[in-house]
Amino acid sequence: DVVNYFFQTSLGFRPPQINEAYRLQKKQNVSDLDSEKLTMIEIGTTFNLENLNGSLSVYKSKKRNSIFRDSENFVIDNGKTNHKGVELTLDINISERSNLISNFTYGDHKYDFNSDTSMQEKIRIGNEIDTSPKLMANLILNTSVTDNLSFAFELERMDSYFTDAANLHEYEGHTLLHFRSDLSYSEKLTFYLRVDNLSDKDYAERADFNAYGGDRYFPGLPRETYVGFEYSL
Repeated sequence: DVVNYFFQTSLGFRPPQINEAYRLQKKQNVSDLDSEKLTMIEIGTTFNLENLNGSLSVYKSKKRNSIFRDSENFVIDNGKTNHKGVELTLDINISERSNLISNFTYGDHKYDFNSDTSMQEKIRIGNEIDTSPKLMANLILNTSVTDNLSFAFELERMDSYFTDAANLHEYEGHTLLHFRSDLSYSEKLTFYLRVDNLSDKDYAERADFNAYGGDRYFPGLPRETYVGFEYSL
């Protein structure tokens, strides 16, 4: 059995884009923008035990000089946000032929400033950052029925999230089920089958809201079936 621990601190930055730095609005004489800066502290562990492998980490970070457009449509850089969360990965051996894999991310992402934006949204300290779900997770069951036949079921979950910075509109989130299988017909020939969104659920890859267009959804794919084979010469 092996267990390791780690601690790290990091600093990142993003310079202003050209259209942020040089595309001025009426009544705006200069756009003096600083780079967005992100500082992060992370602590965690990785482990490799008899029937269980995985990792666990906890992080906390803060972003300063976040660039956005205010209510006068000026590009300014006085935004601040706070972030903290937990990330967990697990690989559990259930039996000689089956294992269970899980990836779990829980995050708390919030604004740390007050402002009105160009989209008529009122950002207030403590508002959750829009389009940032708290929970994202998946669960995969892999099973080998025989030496030549295996299949896997994957359950994928995205939690609900606010679609506007004022936290007045929300996307409910979604849960999807996927299936994969492969059959080794011979040493040279293998067949594959994959079905995404097995229940043919309607969902959005991403959703947002603005005062001018209302709710906006980027729909995900309906049920998709893929069949393939591989032949080795």
